[in-house]
Amino acid sequence: MRAPLPTIEFGPEALGGPDQALSLECLIADGAGSYASTTAWGCNTRRYHGLLVAARRPGGDRAVLLSGVDERISLGGETIDLSTHEYPDTFHPRGHHHLLRFRLSPFPEWTYGAGGSLLKKEVFLLRGRAAVAIRYTLEGLSDEVEMIIRPRLVCRGHHKIIRAVMPFEIRPGHTPREVVVQGGPQRIPVLLRASGGSYHEGETWFHRVTYRRESHRGFPHEEEVFSPGQFRATLRRSRPFILLAGPPDLPDVDVETERRSEVDRLASVVERASPADPLQASLVLAADSFLVDPGHVIAGYPWFGTWGRDSFIALEGLALATGRLEEARSVLSAYADRIVDGIVPNILAPDPADDALNTIDAALWYVHAVSRYLHWSRDEETTREVFWPALQRIIGGYRKGTRFGIGIDDDGLPVGGTHQTQLTWMDARAGGVPVTPRHGKAVEICALWHNALCVAAEMADRYGGSPEEYRSIAKKAKDSFNRIFWAEDRGHLLDCIGEDRGDRRLRPNQILAVSLPHPVLDRSR
Repeated sequence: MRAPLPTIEFGPEALGGPDQALSLECLIADGAGSYASTTAWGCNTRRYHGLLVAARRPGGDRAVLLSGVDERISLGGETIDLSTHEYPDTFHPRGHHHLLRFRLSPFPEWTYGAGGSLLKKEVFLLRGRAAVAIRYTLEGLSDEVEMIIRPRLVCRGHHKIIRAVMPFEIRPGHTPREVVVQGGPQRIPVLLRASGGSYHEGETWFHRVTYRRESHRGFPHEEEVFSPGQFRATLRRSRPFILLAGPPDLPDVDVETERRSEVDRLASVVERASPADPLQASLVLAADSFLVDPGHVIAGYPWFGTWGRDSFIALEGLALATGRLEEARSVLSAYADRIVDGIVPNILAPDPADDALNTIDAALWYVHAVSRYLHWSRDEETTREVFWPALQRIIGGYRKGTRFGIGIDDDGLPVGGTHQTQLTWMDARAGGVPVTPRHGKAVEICALWHNALCVAAEMADRYGGSPEEYRSIAKKAKDSFNRIFWAEDRGHLLDCIGEDRGDRRLRPNQILAVSLPHPVLDRSR
């Protein structure tokens, strides 16, 4: 029998006030780029929160579909609201008053108490289906309760919010327990299906729903949210009640089987990683959310899609240290096929012609990731046949000179970009102008280049090539780096050296000069 999955749990002390409870955010993913995310109160604080945020292509083009739900139960002649939403200067309803516990084990679960009974609400995603299941179970003194569940929909791109009432179309489904809703700015259709009870029409709008995190960030933070009607059902102790939301063509799936399958899969993921303690096991589960089939890594939730640079930086922790060698191989293979003039794309587009190639470091991080893959996997065949040729194309492209002015200077160090381009990870722009100009020779790029040359020398020894040539270039790069980047009066490295300047600010980029397997900085420094 497998060991139990780790549990993260919060009780009344952490859930009593909004400042702490609303700072506790959870996120689960479906392995194809869709996710569900909210807070410990179930009250959304970001425009990116939602119980179903669906990716319409692997890892990208996300839309918030099901923003949340309102739940109301009738127990002993009393009507009790369980949901919580924020509006200007108030919360309504105040279901958090009945909230006894929030935990992640492995799915988000809320436990409410009323009249000697407990109602548990669990949210999980159907893997790879861009669909969410909200599962309610009853425990305690009552044999049954009457439930009213009102879904809240926005059906819009996850960066935008709905500022005004707009048309939504409601179509009946194949049974009295389902309905298809289509509307919002992008007219995205959503199927809502209940496991029992019935659906009742009664559309309404919730005005000025407030997202406090967006307010703190200085963005629009009030939204108009649509509800098509209500699902009414009797919840009994012997049988969970489930509300599904997903694409209109979602098949009639056995949700309980899907849930058990996902729990088993997650248990297998943890077991494969052999974590030393519950904290490591929790990190293994968190890492799982970032791996997207096939061969992609999500750069970050909720904003980012699949990025090359971030994939290669994170690959060792996400996939290699956790024993997911096949996934790591798929990621590296996917990018090997898209190298252009020595540049590895930072973003893979549906059409390779549209790949984002404006990066100087993704290719060098790729070389590092390949070396770590070989270290963990001992997969000589794939490395020799697929990855070693890719590395040769990368280093050859940089030495020859390639796009965006990327090339190798006479001192053996890489140079690239202009005052109008941003090729390193510090790539923010405002009004079309780089916020942090770093064209020229950036400290971490030089460190990555030296490391890549050392890796190439090792592989040339193994698979054929000119190892001494790579070692000679690496030595030249290291000598030049230590001569021109070290600021003796400050005791640290320059951040960037341009045509007529050296940026002497202390930035964390320099840590790569000592942290890579082949450090470029002299040990004495």
